Parts: sequence; C-alpha cells; structure tokens
Amino acid sequence: MVDFNNIIEELKDLILPLAKDTVEEYKDEAVKDGKAFLNKIKDDLAKWITQLENREISEDDLKWLIEGKKDLAEMVLLKQKGLAMAKIGKFQKGLFNLVVTTVLSKLGS
Repeated sequence: MVDFNNIIEELKDLILPLAKDTVEEYKDEAVKDGKAFLNKIKDDLAKWITQLENREISEDDLKWLIEGKKDLAEMVLLKQKGLAMAKIGKFQKGLFNLVVTTVLSKLGS
C-alpha cells in the first residue's frame, strides 16, 4: 500500500518545476493554484488510489477521473494576472499529467 501523504507532498514539490516550464513569469501564482487544486481533489485522489491498488479501476479510469476534476482547477490567481487561457490550459494539462504519472509511478504501474 502506498503512502498517500507522501504522494501529495511529492506532487506539491513537483508543481514548481512545472510552473517554471509552463508559466514561468507567473510561477508563484501557478504553484498556489496547483496546490489549491490538489487540496480540492485530495479525498477523491486517496479513494481512487485505493481503488487502483485493489484493481477496482484501471489506469485509464484514473486518468478520466482526474480529467473530470478540471472544473476544480480554477486557476484563480493565474486568471487574475490576465494570463492567456492557452498558457493556463498548458499548465492545467501538465498538472493533470503530473498527478497521473506520479500516482502510477508510486503504484509501480
């Protein structure tokens, strides 16, 4: 069984490099928005990880479920800074991929 809290902490640490790569001049806002997203999906993510470990859902299901939480990734601070939606979308997509790949790597998938 994986340590869910370690996954969350690792994800929080990985947001900064993602922010630097995608929205470099607004990295501080992106990090805050990314962490806010993680906090919003934390309970669901814990449940999905357990389900994935128990083979109740597949890797594709996990991807779909995380993608389904797109509305919770509001990116409020980035929008307040007037960042173009294309750049915000690139950061969001990177954030979703980061969550999926980190979870799957911890589960040995």
